[in-house]
Amino acid sequence: MRYAIALLGAVVAAGFASIMLSGPLASMLVAEMRFESPDEVASTHALLYMAANLVALVAGWLVGLAVGIRFEKPEERI
Repeated sequence: MRYAIALLGAVVAAGFASIMLSGPLASMLVAEMRFESPDEVASTHALLYMAANLVALVAGWLVGLAVGIRFEKPEERI
């Protein structure tokens, strides 16, 4: 049960970050940097976007796991 809740938390957090957080954050960080070519801008923006999504995915998984442990019977805990 705890893994199902952790998976749900990860999907919700990654979805929220993908829609609301990652794009503006990547754009803000890229705007502060200096680049020599447009390819560097696009690559850096994509990297920051994916990194923000990964961080949100892991954070959602950990929060979901912490919440899911409460729904487990004490004898099932390892």
